Amino acid sequence: MSWSREIEICATAVAQLRLRSPWGDLFVAGANQFRTLWVRDFCLSVAGLKTVTPTADLQAVLDLLWQTRDESRDLIVRGLDVLPPQQRVLAVTAGLRLRSFSEVKGKTEKVTLYREFRGEHGTPAFDSNLLWVLASLDLLAAVPERKNEILDRCEVLIEFYRPYWIDFLLQQPAFSDWQDSARRSGSTFYLHLLFWRAVQLLQNEGRVAAYNLTDLSDRIYRHFWHAKKNLFRTQPGQDQCSLEANLWAVNWKFPNAKAQAVQSHFFQPQKFGIPVDEFYPATAISWTTKAVGLRHYHDDFVWSWLWAEQVRFLVLQNQTELAAKSTTEFFRIVAESPHPERGPAEVYRVTSGKLAPVRTLLYRSEAPFLWGASKWLEALAVLQTGRTPEQGPLKGQIRQ
Repeated sequence: MSWSREIEICATAVAQLRLRSPWGDLFVAGANQFRTLWVRDFCLSVAGLKTVTPTADLQAVLDLLWQTRDESRDLIVRGLDVLPPQQRVLAVTAGLRLRSFSEVKGKTEKVTLYREFRGEHGTPAFDSNLLWVLASLDLLAAVPERKNEILDRCEVLIEFYRPYWIDFLLQQPAFSDWQDSARRSGSTFYLHLLFWRAVQLLQNEGRVAAYNLTDLSDRIYRHFWHAKKNLFRTQPGQDQCSLEANLWAVNWKFPNAKAQAVQSHFFQPQKFGIPVDEFYPATAISWTTKAVGLRHYHDDFVWSWLWAEQVRFLVLQNQTELAAKSTTEFFRIVAESPHPERGPAEVYRVTSGKLAPVRTLLYRSEAPFLWGASKWLEALAVLQTGRTPEQGPLKGQIRQ
């Protein structure tokens, strides 16, 4: 079965978010509030972006992120923009449009590049370093001449986390990972799994030998395993389980991850793309998120990128027929949305009996949306080939 139409839809969406700037071509996260280079969104998009974008262009962005890190702590930024990112969010919410990367003129030394390290809650994107490492390792084979340089950088960024190991677990600040509308302070399976994966891949390259990978995986299992659900819980002592981390645990062959349990628990009709299996208590959600009508942003909305990850999971479990059916259903929803030409929107919810992009008085779902379009490119590549996408063109791609 050919997926060239769906690939073209997503490639076109990506092309709309690739902006020329004095710092080279950059990829912003969305068209409205998110018209910023958000590090988390970009790094998690690299695997899909490389199917429609030259590796050199993606590596150039990763290089910029390295160059703009906080050198005193070796912390990768949360986001880059030509104005303070929070200012952009507030302006768009008020109906104003501010300039973006593509509208900046002049040489780089005459233009301010704003580096945002802390979000609205005063906390960093605590996963930025790990996501940069994983994205860089994903591209490593394509830049053999820079292998040692990039691996050296990865080791530096891994060391950032050393002071945050407390009682044998990584402790993260509140509102500091991808589900940043929810408090999630303390230890999360998501962050530990990213750390484990980064260490595993770096040890495959002969680096970070000081970490005992078996001890690390045993420790993670002991604190996060939910015996009744046969899944990994979001945080120790809680019943809630997160979709993305349990999918990745199976895909990455994390010890004891159970594909059948993940599928039976998360792959229910009308439940694709929902981040967690239980609501967060209202007290765990930031007041700003509730104020703009997004109380269930991270626990009941359907995320396009997560739906794509579920499709990829199915293909890797040799369930291509179900994966194809789910893909067809998602792109039917895209076609029926108010602006199908923008491709996958950020988040959806049931409106008038059908899934539609979220829209509240003060917020509208980003479309085009880099993370969603890129993850669908990754899923479609796997669906076409049955394996993880390698660098190279997909039929239907659009290059800038």
